Amino acid sequence: GDEEDPMADMEDLFNELLKRRGIPNPRGGAGGGGGTAINPQEAFQIALEVDKHKVYAGEQVTANFYLYTRGQIRDIDTLQYPSLKGFWKEEIELATRLDFENHVMNGLVYKRALLASFALFPIKDGKAVIDPYKAKCTVITADNFGFGRPYVFTKASAPVTIDVLPLPKEGQPADFSGAVGQFRMAASLEQQTVAANQPVTL
Repeated sequence: GDEEDPMADMEDLFNELLKRRGIPNPRGGAGGGGGTAINPQEAFQIALEVDKHKVYAGEQVTANFYLYTRGQIRDIDTLQYPSLKGFWKEEIELATRLDFENHVMNGLVYKRALLASFALFPIKDGKAVIDPYKAKCTVITADNFGFGRPYVFTKASAPVTIDVLPLPKEGQPADFSGAVGQFRMAASLEQQTVAANQPVTL
């Protein structure tokens, strides 16, 4: 630990040469902990994918939040889960670890991992907005010189608007109260005869 880095002087000369020529430091500053990568747009992205953009009130929309990267994710810190106001929601999956798979987006190969998946049911007709998922990641991505250093970025998915249609009036029963679908109601008693003051399960 007391020995000097034999490459330090050479790196200082290299950085000074870049500075004189007006070229920004490709390594994004000393320390490598919070610099700026050559192309931060490719560091990572958080994208929301939905199976429908137009539904009736009460109809399910499946919303999947994915992390896309072309680098190596060292750690992730979820800063904000979507509040999903205007929807009744059921949690399908919240990822406890990142399981990456290759996925092509805009002609480029990314590594993709699911962050969260929800089944959403819009409460009323009109416009319903799925708000962003926000996270901070430390990502190791190579610059134009082939160096790999960790960079920290905070990014969020873009909000997505769902068009929620009112339920059709045609064929609607006079006593309709909002439930859509086919339902079957049944009741049963655990036993038909009980002693006084004894519980019975309905």
